[in-house]
Amino acid sequence: MLLQKCPFKGCGARITLLTYLGKDELKRDIALVVCSQGHQSVAPFTIPVDEADGLFTPSELFPPPKGQWFRTPGDSKILIGCPGCGSSGPVAEPIHHIESDGTVVPSWTCPYGCGYHQFIRLKDL
Repeated sequence: MLLQKCPFKGCGARITLLTYLGKDELKRDIALVVCSQGHQSVAPFTIPVDEADGLFTPSELFPPPKGQWFRTPGDSKILIGCPGCGSSGPVAEPIHHIESDGTVVPSWTCPYGCGYHQFIRLKDL
């Protein structure tokens, strides 16, 4: 389920913090959820990927242009071309990992502070 409201005892308040914890025994993504009322709970959730805003295509260019990704030769690190400011930043391990469908977990934030923060997916990984 896509969490938008607090799951705590029917609270229904707006979620203010969602911290990715990993996968549960059913292999669902789970997160620590905090709502505007201060309730905390652990709940399964789906990672929203907006096809228009969170889908990154591969690039042959270094550094990658806005909205594209590049795999560095040798060490195979992934660099993202930030859609917000155009700078390139890494998908940094151990902070991030990449699912088999290309989804980057947790969400990616521009390391240069432009404000871009999105759940993203790498196309054709």
